[in-house]
Amino acid sequence: MSAAEGGSHGLDIRESPLVEMAAEAERPTRWWVGWIVMFGFGVIGINIIVSPLYTALAGSPAEGSPLFQVGEVFTNGATLVVLALWLRFKERRPFSSIGFRGRHAVGRSAIGFAAGVVLFAVPTLALVGMGQYADGRSTHTTSGTAAIGLAAALVLTFVVQATSEEAVTRGYLLPIGGLQLSSWLAVFVTSFLFAAAHMNFQPLVLLNITLYAVAASFVALGQGSLWLVCGFHIAWNWAQGNLFGIPVSGTARQVSVWTFGPASGSNDTLTGGDFGIEGSLAATVVLALVSVGSFVYYRRCAARRASTATPVAG
Repeated sequence: MSAAEGGSHGLDIRESPLVEMAAEAERPTRWWVGWIVMFGFGVIGINIIVSPLYTALAGSPAEGSPLFQVGEVFTNGATLVVLALWLRFKERRPFSSIGFRGRHAVGRSAIGFAAGVVLFAVPTLALVGMGQYADGRSTHTTSGTAAIGLAAALVLTFVVQATSEEAVTRGYLLPIGGLQLSSWLAVFVTSFLFAAAHMNFQPLVLLNITLYAVAASFVALGQGSLWLVCGFHIAWNWAQGNLFGIPVSGTARQVSVWTFGPASGSNDTLTGGDFGIEGSLAATVVLALVSVGSFVYYRRCAARRASTATPVAG
């Protein structure tokens, strides 16, 4: 029995519709080639090409400004185009086969969005309660009630940004890895490389983003689609940057309703310091619990699918 077959130490993600869809490829891609193509060209290459063009057209927008956020729509949108072209002309399967199928797309996305806002609020408010975080501790060009309308509109930039990340990693790379590697290896390799792609190697940052990716993987595998995890990812980033005013993976947004930040004399390990809550011990606790819960959720979904599967006649 090969590493990708049956046992996988009690975990077999090939039963998930998300992985089954990857088998629709007429010309499958090796899992490591997929990483080279999508991150070497689809992310790094696209940024080298698209970012300077947008900068020239938009007049070098300041980092974190609304125009800067709009620029992320173009770079991440171009990544989605690369993925769509690769699926169509190399693998010869539809774009929908990376997890954009299934019923209740709007409802699942909305549930994911609500969960993302609530779960990001948990470590934020916990830090406030501990005296480690406080409102009024970060600087933004537009904040308070004046920021509400623009902050709401800027959620659309995260729709493209978060969806592109989920489509590439949980929708494409995780399932092709699931077909070719042991299940645990597919989940953890995809999750760790996703964290490493953020190019910040502080231990807590790597750990927290890996934990998020593990949680998102098991939810997507359990659901058999990306709708819920896309909604969650959109809300987590938006709430972080444009709602609470905290840096998103180290990059602050200029428009935010609230202006939370580390309080005077706070502990960087607890708060994440300049990187934001994604680099904090508070986030580690929350994301670890979410990861465990997501694994339990996946196992229940897998058991439910197994119980309703049509027996094969012997």
